[in-house]
Amino acid sequence: MKQKQTLVILTCLFLLSIPVMGQETEQNIPPMPITHGYRAFVDAEGLTHSTLDHISALGISTTHGYQFNPHFFAGVGAGVFALMGGFPSVVFADFRYDEVFQGQYTPFVDVRLISNMSFNSFVVRPSIGYRYRHFNVSAGYWLARKSDTLFSIGVGLDFGGRKK
Repeated sequence: MKQKQTLVILTCLFLLSIPVMGQETEQNIPPMPITHGYRAFVDAEGLTHSTLDHISALGISTTHGYQFNPHFFAGVGAGVFALMGGFPSVVFADFRYDEVFQGQYTPFVDVRLISNMSFNSFVVRPSIGYRYRHFNVSAGYWLARKSDTLFSIGVGLDFGGRKK
């Protein structure tokens, strides 16, 4: 008998709480700062020697970071490249300046500081590119001390919010 009374009281309390929960009003809570400026890129890149006679490597990479204002992005990323001798992986820091001109068509400048774990080398990759909405096309150079300069052509997509 006591268990039935307890069950009935708990059921009534639960049913009474349903309309109370439905009366919550929508509050205008500002978004978390980390989610508003978060931005990510997925890129495919082809590398060739400066003679442009054949493709030396094909790679794919992803970058994640923060868009500090409409112009400056900083992030970190990782990628893997297909070479004749294997699949070296890279990690890098990425700095990007974009929205030089307002509009759908936007040029950008990008600099990556790349550490190649497989060959124990450090590479600087400056590039310039063009963004149409979230689609990116870029061209640049891989500048390394231990090897030849490589020319790169890349395409990619970017995701996330840019601060206006």
